Amino acid sequence: MTQKDYFEIFNYIRRQWQRSVRFTPKNQGTIIGMPYPYTVPCPDEDVMQNYFYWDTFFINVGLLEQGQVSLARDNVDNLLFMVQKYGFVPNGNQTYFLNRSQPPFLLLMIREVFQHTQDRNWLRQSFKIWKIEYDFWMQHRMTPIGLNQHLNHATDQELIEFYEHELKTRLGFSVSSTEKKITIAHHHLAEAETGWDFTPRFGKKCANYVNLELNAILYLSEKTAGEVAEILGHRDTSEWQKRAEKRRKLYLRYHWNEKEKIFSDYDFVNKRHSQIASLATFAPLWAEIATHEQAKAVAGNLGKFEFDFGVAVCENSESKIIYQWDFPNGWPPIFYLTIAGLEKYNFHEEARRIAEKYLAVVAKNFQETNALWEKYNVTDGSVNVKDEYKMPTMLGWTAGVFVFCYNFLFEN
Repeated sequence: MTQKDYFEIFNYIRRQWQRSVRFTPKNQGTIIGMPYPYTVPCPDEDVMQNYFYWDTFFINVGLLEQGQVSLARDNVDNLLFMVQKYGFVPNGNQTYFLNRSQPPFLLLMIREVFQHTQDRNWLRQSFKIWKIEYDFWMQHRMTPIGLNQHLNHATDQELIEFYEHELKTRLGFSVSSTEKKITIAHHHLAEAETGWDFTPRFGKKCANYVNLELNAILYLSEKTAGEVAEILGHRDTSEWQKRAEKRRKLYLRYHWNEKEKIFSDYDFVNKRHSQIASLATFAPLWAEIATHEQAKAVAGNLGKFEFDFGVAVCENSESKIIYQWDFPNGWPPIFYLTIAGLEKYNFHEEARRIAEKYLAVVAKNFQETNALWEKYNVTDGSVNVKDEYKMPTMLGWTAGVFVFCYNFLFEN
């Protein structure tokens, strides 16, 4: 593939953003009405017409790099609206998503939009609202070891419905006991809050774990809060830095897996690391939590995940259950965290190589199918992936990360 091939897709994406915009100002059935236009992942499909929380971070990366500042700001303003309405950001703008959130990228999105607009009044109001979301994570997702976890706040009836409607059909689970259904659903609904629904990395016990990306995001949010407070002339800048430093020390204590020389999710109930290595090990590099020696060790383990067409989200665990967030699937948002993490620790060659592989696998399949896709098989470069449902064509984070990689390789 050549830069010209990639540039054609770059421009295709630029033309497509408006097709992904929806506007539903009033509640309609299960749809939660929102005051501003918003982006959905799949403009050409009947599925995924929702406004998803963590998808929006990666979509906004592409929007802002292609000058779509107004739409990126609308996306953030809708998230702020939901914080004001519910006290947190739900998984998406459907009533059945109200029992969990997703990775809390909100303040990082606020900062990125502010860097383009320099609107201090908007920043001041947004920061005030974000603190409500931060309190949600501190009050409802804190563990005894001082790091945060993903959970849910579903009723037993909602858990049973989640088991029946999702886990039986997507994962093939089959138990008859109501109590077992509730327990299984509790862990897997927590897994849905991670965004990795579903994956072998938590061993079916997600609620027992502190999560690599979550605590990396919260660390960056605490650091960013200190920077925003300083911009706004607040007096509590040092308090945010203290919180970030406390989290960094706990992160290194619990998430660093000295035996494997990677960062791992940590089961605080059974006091052990995850048995499955995942690409989330690059999240603490993206957040700049890792020491340089740890970053070097993690980069040295890139071979666990890297193949001809990119990086797989997990090492090959040979699980008997078909998980979509598993080998050999490569997902755009984790490509992003890996590339950005490698680059921040000056592993330029590795970062550029992974970015090139991402552009190449997207371009290869675009030429063959005239579409972007939700995920890719990184071993053979196809869209023959592990699926829990029929994979949709996608703009969304696939496009956002493509724009990021293109600019990273050719505009820097």
